Amino acid sequence: MKKIENILIPLFIGLIVLISFLLFMYLSTFKYISLDTAVWGAFGDYIGGILNPIFAFLSFTALVITLLYQNKQLEQNQKILDLLRK
Repeated sequence: MKKIENILIPLFIGLIVLISFLLFMYLSTFKYISLDTAVWGAFGDYIGGILNPIFAFLSFTALVITLLYQNKQLEQNQKILDLLRK
């Protein structure tokens, strides 16, 4: 239970910060909350243009980390297999 709390609390705080940041970005760009869907579409394009490169970089970084971890595990398994053969 403690482990779940250690994960959920930072996740909840991060979600609040993200929502606050998005609201700040919207209000600083468009000055007021609009009912016009075209304005919301422009805001979505704006946020997508900012976040998509960040998510692409994070995905690539996660892929590289996964490959390095897999390579390390493969080397360890090979050493164990060599020890078992002897």
